[in-house]
Amino acid sequence: MERRALALVLASVVACSETPAPARDAAANAPLDVPPSDLGVDTSVEPDVPAAFDRPAPVDVRVIEDVVDVPAFEDVVDVPDVIDAPDAVDAPDAGAPRGSTLCSVDGWCWEHPSPQGHTLRAVWGASADDVWMVGDGGTILHTRGDGEWVRHATGTVEALQAVWGTGHRDVWAVGHLGVVLHWDGAVWSRIAGSATRDLFAVWGTAPNDVWAAGSSAEVHHWDGTRWSLSLSGGGVSSYQAIWGSGANDVWAVGPSLVHHWDGTRWTRDSTLPSITYNAAWGTSPTDAWFTGAGSSTWFAHRTPSGVRTFPALANIGFPQGIWGAGAGDLWAVCAPGLLRFDGTAWSLFPGTDLEWLEAIWGSARDDVWAVGRAGRALRGDGSRWVAAAGVPSSEQVNFHAAYAIAENDLWAVGTSTRATHWDGTRWTTSTLPMDRTAIDLVDVWAASPTEVWAVGNADTGYVFRWNGAAWTLALRASYLLGGVWGSGPGDVWAVGRNADLHHWNGSAWSDVPRPSPGTSNQLQAVSGVARDDAWAVGRAGAAAHWDGTAWTRQATGTAVDFEHVWVAGHDDVWASSLDRLYHYDGRAWTRVTFEGSQFLGRPWGRGPDDVWMSYQYDRIVRVTHWDGRAWTIESTGAEGAGISAFAGRPGGDVWAFGALGAALRRHR
Repeated sequence: MERRALALVLASVVACSETPAPARDAAANAPLDVPPSDLGVDTSVEPDVPAAFDRPAPVDVRVIEDVVDVPAFEDVVDVPDVIDAPDAVDAPDAGAPRGSTLCSVDGWCWEHPSPQGHTLRAVWGASADDVWMVGDGGTILHTRGDGEWVRHATGTVEALQAVWGTGHRDVWAVGHLGVVLHWDGAVWSRIAGSATRDLFAVWGTAPNDVWAAGSSAEVHHWDGTRWSLSLSGGGVSSYQAIWGSGANDVWAVGPSLVHHWDGTRWTRDSTLPSITYNAAWGTSPTDAWFTGAGSSTWFAHRTPSGVRTFPALANIGFPQGIWGAGAGDLWAVCAPGLLRFDGTAWSLFPGTDLEWLEAIWGSARDDVWAVGRAGRALRGDGSRWVAAAGVPSSEQVNFHAAYAIAENDLWAVGTSTRATHWDGTRWTTSTLPMDRTAIDLVDVWAASPTEVWAVGNADTGYVFRWNGAAWTLALRASYLLGGVWGSGPGDVWAVGRNADLHHWNGSAWSDVPRPSPGTSNQLQAVSGVARDDAWAVGRAGAAAHWDGTAWTRQATGTAVDFEHVWVAGHDDVWASSLDRLYHYDGRAWTRVTFEGSQFLGRPWGRGPDDVWMSYQYDRIVRVTHWDGRAWTIESTGAEGAGISAFAGRPGGDVWAFGALGAALRRHR
């Protein structure tokens, strides 16, 4: 169904495989790795950004100082919080940064993962106690070696792809749409550059000799005063990494692209094998490593005697980043896994096969950082890896829906046949009873703490019930299902394909006649306010109303495929499609527009003047609130996390859920 397609768009991640990956300009800069073409985004020009998202420069640093421990999900079905492998990844120790609750200016705070859930794309440090990490949503995190995370305001929500510096007071970060940020020891400033397209790499030799590379096979140079274009491939492919051993030995690499700077000019290199290069690292011109995705080759090593290649590893994803402490002690990261080179061969480090990682850097052999998906950060001492932030991939559920029974009783559902519960103190996850196939859970509703219903799909539709102790399979439908809602314990509806309507009367499920006049349009969602006042919506503008006796088809005046519906009252109904929001006032349906909106989430609220929505604009997911008069954009600090669902109770906190386990709370 289209809703599932949307979820995949928001949450798809460029995974490791044994075949070459697409260039990152087509995959790494949407909120969750979505090619611009797939999103329908024209990247030839940069759209105007609403005032709420202006990008001032310079920008004062905003430090989040309130530090609290936030527990990770605890799985009740024996899925460990951390990887259980000898000398592999351990729980956080006293030397690793503690979890911190990071909050936006509008009061949205990360509750899971901790300290935040944006994918981290790069890591670099001036020393062991001065480490920077950057990622989606304009995220910049810093640890000073005192056990705390500090998030810096950047004035941008663009995805940041790379970070590098010459020291404590000279750090560069680059990313989506050519954004270039500079840290001078006090503030991050946005620097006018010569790039207008995505930048994926930054590296240099001195404050007046910095290189940045990215889309259109462009390389840009900073001379201490200004940025200028140094090399252009004419819009073909992109450079994914740049590295050098000195001012006269710089390498820019990408998909079958290798160029070398000798201090005077760039030349095409033909000595390295033709693969999709993602990273480079070395110690000298004759000790340089290049890695990426190839059908048979993953690593190329320049040595005094020539280029030595290393084969792809079986059943392991291709490398994304590389760093070494010396010629015989190197690390590479991929999604998933950490690879280690012992001087002879590369192999998977035990227990890291569930870690989806993007980048790696170290200050010494016994102090190495690896970062990746959903805010994951690991710290290694050469023999073991400590989980310093985020959660393993087993807990990175893409949430589709949520429902709050009380402030301390909330359920969220999504991918991987898993339901996640908040009891006011901690999160726990449960795997639903499906032995043969994974279920994509699409909706959840609860009558009480001991009666929770969830619907999902695999080969067909399924309805599950939570009785306060365990989940059971309650119904296997004939078709795919789209939504579930009820007015009470003895009145629950599930809707699906071919306008199928299923009803629970407190003791059994039964099929209900389709809406009249007859329709076979697929129903995607259902919501209501009373036993005799419910709405169901679906494809081709389908809408039907339940009056307690029968479902009656209602004209909407549109042919869009509705994905979600939320009912505030008999004359107050909100319905959304992938790119449009409609409102029913008791007389007619009218369209509500947002600037540049696409990939709308599900409308939800706590009353007619308290409605929440999410939508995507220029590859950034935004949250907006209706107060009965106007819609207002709010800063969540999670613009790259694919927020698509909300939950809460009247007068209480509002929760927002998204991809890869993202859960945020806006306190009352």
